[in-house]
Amino acid sequence: MNTSFIKQINESLHPVNGYTVSAAVVLNSATAWGHVEGRLLHAVVKINAYLYHDCMCTGIPQSTEKGVDLLTALGIVLNNAEDGLECLCDADDYAIEEARKLLSCIEVIPLEQGSDIYIETMITTDIESVRAITSGAFDKITDILHRPFQHSLTLAGGYKECRNYELTDFIRFVEHVDPDELVSIMDAVSMNKELFKEGLLEDFDERYAPAISTEMDQCTPYEYARKMAGVACYTRVSGTTEKMMELSGSGNHSLTLFLSLEAAANYFHIDEEKKVRGMALAILVDSAVKSQLGATESCCSCAIAAGIASAIGHVYLFGGEEEQMLMAMRNMIGSLYGMKCDCEKESCVRKVGMIAGLAVEAAMAAMSHISIDVWNGGVNGDFLVMMKKLSHMLSKKEKKTGKIVKVEKETFCI
Repeated sequence: MNTSFIKQINESLHPVNGYTVSAAVVLNSATAWGHVEGRLLHAVVKINAYLYHDCMCTGIPQSTEKGVDLLTALGIVLNNAEDGLECLCDADDYAIEEARKLLSCIEVIPLEQGSDIYIETMITTDIESVRAITSGAFDKITDILHRPFQHSLTLAGGYKECRNYELTDFIRFVEHVDPDELVSIMDAVSMNKELFKEGLLEDFDERYAPAISTEMDQCTPYEYARKMAGVACYTRVSGTTEKMMELSGSGNHSLTLFLSLEAAANYFHIDEEKKVRGMALAILVDSAVKSQLGATESCCSCAIAAGIASAIGHVYLFGGEEEQMLMAMRNMIGSLYGMKCDCEKESCVRKVGMIAGLAVEAAMAAMSHISIDVWNGGVNGDFLVMMKKLSHMLSKKEKKTGKIVKVEKETFCI
């Protein structure tokens, strides 16, 4: 079990420059271009509608430019698939100008169906055609095919083994794992803290949350977490070239989870080993919730998955038991259920900061054995049952208010 969970933690973390979805589009087209010969005639990009929307709302580092077509062209110009999700690190003014020259050759088709990650680029030259498919994870190229093509197959997303475990299993793992196996977590924290430090130098803290005390030692625990996560997120949306570590395919997941827990550890003087174990627990919970939900189009998974995970991680840092972790989970679900993902990055900044603070509040309430009543909606049951109910509540197929849903022999109304 240790090997499986360590693998999940390591596979959840990836360094990225800029926005993850944007980098994934560049990586996909760069991969296709790297397997084709000849002069570019045409490129067709098929991409999930929600990913398309996200790309239209997120810029390219050091640029105000946006768009799937430009990102696809940039992948062809950069031709650096070997850099993975760090491919945007070379996106300078010259590369962007060269990419603009290719825009007339590129066609973008948003796909309405499906909610899993899916990006497909088919490049046709004067010699041949090649198609690259990204499916399941932003850095996962599942197929590179030369013409004649077979039918596209959208693969299920992500590493899903964690969804089959109970919270008890995750707790047992983090209690006994060798901290040296979790070095990737500390790398992620260090990397993401640099975004916060840059934001302080740029006075992004004053723009993000002017009501929060400028001196960290004057902040409440909630303000401390809000400030660290929110300022770092503001720095990210402001076009920084600083590298960060994404979690579960999302930079904002990473900032919400790692920096809220880092803030609590700093505020309450929690030792490094306890902190890294708590973060490992939170990553596993985040992976379990995210894999249960899938790449949902409607809900803000940074709120739901990373928020729940962060709250459970905080309870661990505070010395709480599994019962209190479930209370914190109920507090987060009851508070955040229904929060929509609008893919607007300015509002993401507000959500990330708010969720980081709310996770601390939910955990501290749970430590006092205070939680939302178990008969409120879908917050009764154990860890797996609550996840399944949450998945039903957020599923496109189960949106209708008042629909009766049965999960694990229990009935509840949504």
